[in-house]
Amino acid sequence: MALGAPYTTGTLSVTNGSTTVTGVGTLWASVAEVGDEIHAQGLLGVVKTVTGNAALELYLPWAGATASGLSYALLKRSWSRYDPAVTQAKVREYLAALAGSGAVMYVISGTTPDVGLGDDGDIAVKIDVSPWQTWTKVAGAWVEQAAPGSGAPAGADYLVKTAQAGLSAERVVTDTGTVTWDWATAGQAKANVVLSGAVTGRLARWGSAGALGQTSGLFEAADGKVGVGTASPAYNLHVVGTTTAFNTTDCYGGMPVYLLRRANGTPASPTAVIANDALFQLSAHGHDGTGFSARRAAIRAYAAENWSSPSAYGTYLTIETTQKATATTAERVRIDDAGNVGISTSSPTAPLHVAGVARIGSYTVATLPSASLVGAGSLAWVTDGSTVSRLGEVTGGGVVTLLVGSNGSYWLAL
Repeated sequence: MALGAPYTTGTLSVTNGSTTVTGVGTLWASVAEVGDEIHAQGLLGVVKTVTGNAALELYLPWAGATASGLSYALLKRSWSRYDPAVTQAKVREYLAALAGSGAVMYVISGTTPDVGLGDDGDIAVKIDVSPWQTWTKVAGAWVEQAAPGSGAPAGADYLVKTAQAGLSAERVVTDTGTVTWDWATAGQAKANVVLSGAVTGRLARWGSAGALGQTSGLFEAADGKVGVGTASPAYNLHVVGTTTAFNTTDCYGGMPVYLLRRANGTPASPTAVIANDALFQLSAHGHDGTGFSARRAAIRAYAAENWSSPSAYGTYLTIETTQKATATTAERVRIDDAGNVGISTSSPTAPLHVAGVARIGSYTVATLPSASLVGAGSLAWVTDGSTVSRLGEVTGGGVVTLLVGSNGSYWLAL
């Protein structure tokens, strides 16, 4: 007698005098057993080893002719298919795979599980009652676990079953003593796990001993904002602390990058930035005793033109501060798209453009830095000059104050 219909998928190849059988388009690893029979060319071979989906070894060499592409029939006549012990072991293996946890789960219809059913660590569940009843086999006996929400002692096991549209799952959960349950009533699509003493929205964390705690510093609000150290995040990511806050990025073998990107439009349909769009802002705010202020200092980057590929990507930078005894933040420094630096002007026309009084350092002739070191074009103010002729090399020891300039070799009176 064979167990099920013969398996005939694919073709096989045999060699006279060889015990090796190879297949094409076959799945022997999942269907063949030691002791099954291969029929081809009017001959029979008994399977000794299943070495893969396309390879078998026979007990005896093939007596027929060498051939390939042969039709065949695999008859499921192995003695192992009818051995009760082997069958029971395979059923347990399949059930364990389905359970996903290594434990076998039995669904019972009686009042209690049969003591002869299962091994230690296995689970039995009765699903025709509400809430479900569950048992765990311990030391050869089925021990009933407390119903969800009943305040069971730590170590009790629960079977949690959830269902959503298109999804379903079953999990075994062990109560650590800090978990209570809000069991879904009949007709609801979910079963909720509630942590006693937890804060709504705060992310749970696992302790060092594997226990589920409620002291995570992370909080997610209903609108998706995330707080670190705060349960009231006002921004997409809001970090609150009582000591100096260091945000550190360590990188080994490469450079840490803080990437800030700006687009117009929407995430689904972004559009190009245009001239004077702010690309990023690093701003400073302080508390005035009543609340945090608006921006009172900032570094900003802007688009200097309408951006377009492949070459229109001009930018400029600004630095803003707030003057004492005022509440007005104003631009103080600008670096334009050409690299010109403007101080107190937003339209610099030279590498350094100061709209106002500029002050340079004051020296005695003896303390002037080397003219060759600072380079031609450098300026300084001298307080003890003795040479007043224009463009003459300055010498010290006098009482004349004058502006001097470096020609790359000497300091000259200007």
